[in-house]
Amino acid sequence: MLGAMLGCGRSDDGTMRASSTDVEKLSATITLPVRPISARWQIIELSRGDGLGPGDWALIAYLVCDAAGMKKVLASAVRTTGDAPDVSIMKAVDAPMRAALERMHLDASSVTFDARAFYRSPLMHGVIITKPGQSGFFMYLYTM
Repeated sequence: MLGAMLGCGRSDDGTMRASSTDVEKLSATITLPVRPISARWQIIELSRGDGLGPGDWALIAYLVCDAAGMKKVLASAVRTTGDAPDVSIMKAVDAPMRAALERMHLDASSVTFDARAFYRSPLMHGVIITKPGQSGFFMYLYTM
């Protein structure tokens, strides 16, 4: 239902919907402490509801900010080592989203931060991952 409402995720027939570059829709879904220059994001279904409650889902995004915006994002961020998504999540994203994430070239120099500045219920868990000197960052928020 949420994926259909946002225009991404999975449709009612179970097919994957496309990622989005719509910053306005993104800002209605999560808190944006800074307005990104560009964004590509996608809702991914993690599990279906079991009849007793809704299923879990994640928002995966690649956001690019100007230098001041990036500084503001990182100023309040707390470095962490947890909650990074499993590499298999890449199988769940569409080709444009995968290409955006691959441009980051995440490796051992990547730094992971808690993403609480971006939380908006029900997306109350997650991380942002960036590399020193880059103006973009990968974000993974999820429900539980």
